[in-house]
Amino acid sequence: MARALTPLDCGSYKITESPGAFLSFAESGSPDEVPTGAHSFSGRLETADVRVRMDGTDATSTEGELIPAGGPVLLDFNMIAKASFVRKSGTDGVIKGHWYQNEILPIVGLNTIVTEGAFVNGKTDDDALATVTGYEVDAF
Repeated sequence: MARALTPLDCGSYKITESPGAFLSFAESGSPDEVPTGAHSFSGRLETADVRVRMDGTDATSTEGELIPAGGPVLLDFNMIAKASFVRKSGTDGVIKGHWYQNEILPIVGLNTIVTEGAFVNGKTDDDALATVTGYEVDAF
């Protein structure tokens, strides 16, 4: 049986010129530690480009994976502890999203997220089957 995503909290994180852990960028009213029971975060970078490194090394404005403005940000429990974010240029990047009880697999295409036991694209279906950027993904 498919399982729907279970949101636990939402947050806003302003990525600045100083590299740091994701949770260190929490804006007022947003969780600054992983909410109890959360296993993942799914959000979107709403403003300027940022860079991230997941290997325990600080990101810089020129080193790390580029997340363009408008791009998705998916972090599982292990990545949250290792990720270092920094803005790419003179404008802070704001990431807004939700913390989920479920683990979210990093399979993304056209705002489609495939998660444990569920297909999420505006619906949840026990017989979920979707085509995501050329790959067939089935509920599991």
